[in-house]
Amino acid sequence: MRMLKTKERIITTADLGCDPDQALQNAQRAPIVVTAEGKPAAYLVGTDTFDALIERLIELERQELSVNVQKGEQDFVEGNFSTLQEIIARAEARWQDQDQTQP
Repeated sequence: MRMLKTKERIITTADLGCDPDQALQNAQRAPIVVTAEGKPAAYLVGTDTFDALIERLIELERQELSVNVQKGEQDFVEGNFSTLQEIIARAEARWQDQDQTQP
């Protein structure tokens, strides 16, 4: 499969309107930058690329959650935690401070 030329990867909104089928076909091969008034306005990406990006984001979120859960469990084992009552008291104190500083 041949690589897209620059003029196929960067198109104007007018180009998109004139030949949307070609733009969609090109977007399946590589992301397309759509410009308006000479500035990037949107990206047109193929469904496979979009799905891969979403899957990767979900994977990263799961990894981050796992790390945070492990850290929370370790903190608990080490006694680094607050009771619900302590958290409520801190939150109420912050709210009172905010109420006092607002006109």
